[in-house]
Amino acid sequence: MRRVIFACFGPGGPELSQAEASKRANEVWTVNDWYQKMPRLPCPDRVFNIHSDITAHADDPTRFAGDTIKKYNESGAEIVTSRYYPELYNCKPFALHKLLDIRKDPFFSSSLAAMFVMAWLECWDEIELVGVQLGLGAEHEGQLPAVAGAISESERRGIRVINPFAEEWARRGGYQEVPWHNAGGLNVTYWALQHPGIDAPGMVKKSAERQLPYQTFDKVNL
Repeated sequence: MRRVIFACFGPGGPELSQAEASKRANEVWTVNDWYQKMPRLPCPDRVFNIHSDITAHADDPTRFAGDTIKKYNESGAEIVTSRYYPELYNCKPFALHKLLDIRKDPFFSSSLAAMFVMAWLECWDEIELVGVQLGLGAEHEGQLPAVAGAISESERRGIRVINPFAEEWARRGGYQEVPWHNAGGLNVTYWALQHPGIDAPGMVKKSAERQLPYQTFDKVNL
């Protein structure tokens, strides 16, 4: 069984060591400025950064300290981005807006969502979530509907997902069926920012009217 760890910065994430990750999984994938948040994990296999500026955080100047490009290159990780960056030694562009074109909704947005899609494409057997709490009152809480939906789709595809926060998420508004009209945190997506031609507000309205559950993922050609 091939297992991949998705490691983020919530409880349990910063404590994950390289040795422990190697014992528990074949690969470990993480996000953005992991080198600040997860010092015990110097060499992840992949780092997902789908922002338009991969070296800064729009709302937090303490993030991405130092030379981010140098950190990325020194890690040896494959850096998954939304476009090609020639300064990265191991850059893997992932055209996320094409998935949005297929799905026609604005909610499938976040680095975590991209991680799930990559796992589907590569037919992983198990996904272990570490530090993926998607905390209350933060930017990431708005990503919860999309991530919960991605977990449901993973399970439909036969991929086991180990999620220590499943019960907490269920208490916070449902896990299997996603209330699209309440997913307000994603009204303006990364894609809308990077691709101005996308009508994000119009898509939000249409999705809210349909209130589609994420079980409709089988319509996506991946």
